[in-house]
Amino acid sequence: MPILIPGRFPTLDEVEDALVAEALKRAKGNQGVAATLLGLSRPALNRRLARRAARVEP
Repeated sequence: MPILIPGRFPTLDEVEDALVAEALKRAKGNQGVAATLLGLSRPALNRRLARRAARVEP
C-alpha cells in the first residue's frame, strides 16, 4: 500500500495512523482482527489508538 503525500516525506506518526486506519477498515472495525493484520496484540493496538487520540485532541 503506497502512502504518497506530494511534496514531502510522511512522518512515522502519519504512516502509522494510515496503517492502523486501513487495518481497521479491512477488519470492519474489529480491533482483534486489525491487531492480527498488523502483527500486534490487541492491547498493543489499543495503546497505539490511545496515543493517536491523545495527539488528535486539543
